[in-house]
Amino acid sequence: MARLLRTVEDEVPISYGRFDLLDASGLGLPAGTEIAAGALLTEPGQVALGQVGVTSQAWAWSARVRMEAWDAEPPAPGQPWTEAGQVLYLSPGGIVELCGLMRVPSGQRLLLGPPFFAYGLRAYAGPGP
Repeated sequence: MARLLRTVEDEVPISYGRFDLLDASGLGLPAGTEIAAGALLTEPGQVALGQVGVTSQAWAWSARVRMEAWDAEPPAPGQPWTEAGQVLYLSPGGIVELCGLMRVPSGQRLLLGPPFFAYGLRAYAGPGP
């Protein structure tokens, strides 16, 4: 049974309907040609190397985000949440942070686990404010 290891709640600025999840090591690479895997923007083949764009229905505002690290694939959160995308995320540092398009980190970080490891990344969207 999957067990929740760590969680971080954060607020990130949205610009042009987007914000990013970055590896805190600074070793991630932006996608060369981004494609949409639901709300997640990544390389073709749905693999992200230390950086993934996240789209939002809000064009310019902020989003309340909850990041979680699990020891196995977690159960779906149920209503009112709907799955918004899924990718394979290769993490050079094992720690992630959220960032607006101006590349100012929000200040909160989530320890995923060991560096240079592949993690499943799944996004869910809930009701607006």
